[in-house]
Amino acid sequence: MSDLTNAPMLQRIRGHLADLPGDIGCRHLARERDGVAAALLVDLHLVKPIMSRVPTCTAHGCPRCGACPWEADFLPDASGAKAGVKYWRTPEGEAVATGITAPIVEAIENLALAKAILTALEGDPSSLFALQWGLVEEARSAVRAGRNTERVAPDRPVLLGVVRMLADLGVIALQENGTVSKL
Repeated sequence: MSDLTNAPMLQRIRGHLADLPGDIGCRHLARERDGVAAALLVDLHLVKPIMSRVPTCTAHGCPRCGACPWEADFLPDASGAKAGVKYWRTPEGEAVATGITAPIVEAIENLALAKAILTALEGDPSSLFALQWGLVEEARSAVRAGRNTERVAPDRPVLLGVVRMLADLGVIALQENGTVSKL
């Protein structure tokens, strides 16, 4: 893989991981402040979701306190699904936050979704929508056949995050009109 030091997506990921308020991240903060899909951070093994005793936003000093529409979801008496929304950095995430790129390069090389995107782009260029639909159809077929899909039927933010990362690496091209092609 090529050098990721100045790749825009890596800069956003590194910046997000380096600036977690109280060392706790949140998918809402990742998306809205830093333009990063939290599910991508999980898939790259850079963060570990908090599944129980999810802290309130004020407890870890979130900069969006008072302005975030999801803040009430994390109050102690709030009902609903808050497990997995907030997270801690893993040791790999700590390394990336300090500027070390090796953990993220290795994670991308082993990411099932990246492999699936490259395989899907073996033929002609594709739109992001057609690419996602093809991956969803492949995953449905695999599930019907009783095989594990390894998360290759992504939602759009995760797909776009991996596509941008692969484009940053010079492996694929992403045009402004949403067309994706393998280089």
